[in-house]
Amino acid sequence: MTWTDPFRSWRSPATVSAAFARAAGVLCLTACVATGGGKSETTPIAVGQIVEAGDGSVSPGVVDVTPEGTDSALYVEPLPLRPIPADIDIGERPSLETDEAGLWMQMDRAERQLATSGKRIRDPELESYITGIVCDLADQYCGDVRVYLVRTPIFNATMAPNGVMQVWSGLLLRAQDEAQLAAVLGHEIAHYLRRHSIKRFRDIRSKLTGLAVFRIAAAVFGVAPVGDVAALGMMGSIQSYSRDHERESDFMGQNLMVESGYDPMAASELWAQLNRERARMEEIDPDKKSPRSVFFASHPPSEEREENLRLRAEAFAQSGVEGRRGREAYIAALGDWREVFLRDELELGEYAQSEALLEILVDSRPEDGALRYFQGELYRARSQDGDADRALAAYAEAAELGYTEAGLYRGWGLTALKNGDNAAGVAALKTYLDLAPEAPDAGMIRFMIGSADATS
Repeated sequence: MTWTDPFRSWRSPATVSAAFARAAGVLCLTACVATGGGKSETTPIAVGQIVEAGDGSVSPGVVDVTPEGTDSALYVEPLPLRPIPADIDIGERPSLETDEAGLWMQMDRAERQLATSGKRIRDPELESYITGIVCDLADQYCGDVRVYLVRTPIFNATMAPNGVMQVWSGLLLRAQDEAQLAAVLGHEIAHYLRRHSIKRFRDIRSKLTGLAVFRIAAAVFGVAPVGDVAALGMMGSIQSYSRDHERESDFMGQNLMVESGYDPMAASELWAQLNRERARMEEIDPDKKSPRSVFFASHPPSEEREENLRLRAEAFAQSGVEGRRGREAYIAALGDWREVFLRDELELGEYAQSEALLEILVDSRPEDGALRYFQGELYRARSQDGDADRALAAYAEAAELGYTEAGLYRGWGLTALKNGDNAAGVAALKTYLDLAPEAPDAGMIRFMIGSADATS
């Protein structure tokens, strides 16, 4: 869907107050405005809140961010929701005498390093697929954006001020469909179109001096040494955008989703998944206070933003917007990479978060035997009390769901032997060798089978 009416009807605070006073069934969340009628009390009203017309004199609308050049603290916007203008021209580069030009030159040098990084995923088909989504969202700015896929098992995407976008494998693993991925990519494109990063850079510069400014900026905007997990905490704390910038990018990104034909509810659903992952991880391991992600440090997965995005999506739906999800196309595009990303996730050894993530993925695709297999591998690697039984149950369920990769029987057999079930262990390991007779560990597995037979 594309908006055809570029005109907007801004409403004064008094009009907002009157509209809210007459509205039926509104939700009260954050800010407050006067109720009107000479009364002194205030009534809560929230960004993203749907205002319904109670007597027909006020059009339905959504409370949104304050537009530049207006005095109103809040306004009600008629549906469909407004587009947010870009703050950069197509093909624009900053003038050489500006501080922004120096930052862009630093980003250009860093991009050349990124292009040859060993962490870069060089798969033409997958790169073309993701770039296609980005171009749908960026529209006329497609030529100004360069997309790099990075094999780092952490939920993150970044957008440098010169148009360099990184999409990390931890994000590709967590997104359940095209629409959810588009929610994150649209959000990052919005940061670029609204020039939020240069504003953040100037804030950093006010606190630092010299070359350190540009080195830190390279890390902040995602083109520093790729996949340096140890640096993520520093990056996230510096990169954190203001609340206003985050809200604006949420809303503009959701707008871009709608214009590209995606279901805007996917944005809220993705944040709900991230909130669930965080809460479940802390339940599994109370010592874990926050998810392992620089993206979470700079984009807090709060319930408030989840709710605001949900309310906006409902408002889009009320205005007749329908969008696609692209679930099967997304899974097909990831192909074998999905299992690579799952192995990378487990190799981090952050078992609480991996367990929380896998539970969410299994709930989403209960018919997927591969996910059950990786649950089994997680339990086998963690090896806490009860994990052997959990692993065996997961392996068995993976087989029932039709998963037949050799690794399943290797993990199943090793776990069964360790659990004292030699017969089941030997049977599973023999199946492993039948499926992978030239496996690098085939000799060791044959020795283990012989030893188990001898003690049976």
